[in-house]
Amino acid sequence: MAGGNKHAILFSAVPLIAGISIYLLFRGEQTIVFSWLEELQLKGALQTVRTITLPAASHLPEWLLFNLPNGLWAFSYALIIVFIWYREQGYIQYLFFLTVPVLGLGYELMQYAGVIAGTFCPLDLCFCLAGIVAGSAAGTIFKNKKGCYREKS
Repeated sequence: MAGGNKHAILFSAVPLIAGISIYLLFRGEQTIVFSWLEELQLKGALQTVRTITLPAASHLPEWLLFNLPNGLWAFSYALIIVFIWYREQGYIQYLFFLTVPVLGLGYELMQYAGVIAGTFCPLDLCFCLAGIVAGSAAGTIFKNKKGCYREKS
């Protein structure tokens, strides 16, 4: 795997991990991740860390706790889709990229419509859209950077 490819994967994983960390360290335990951690017998270790981080949550801006994870997810997903499908020409590349706004924005809009459980928030839409744009731009930069995606001659 070319060095640029490794960087693109790392660049998409870091914001995803950051968003998950926000949930794990500063948010409530309603998310499914906590049940997974319990199954893996890792919830106790996380609870120890949360005794330190949870008090700090009240000092953090709400957008960081509640909206930023959506933007980080959208960024990661857009970047990795551009990364995976960069060689494809034509509609297939765009078809897969359309999954990014459909899932990201669609999830929030379905909450608004009451189709799925959750709380609709216009700021989530904004952060998701910003993540899609930023992830697409970053993917394009990686795609066009000499040596990142191109096969070595």
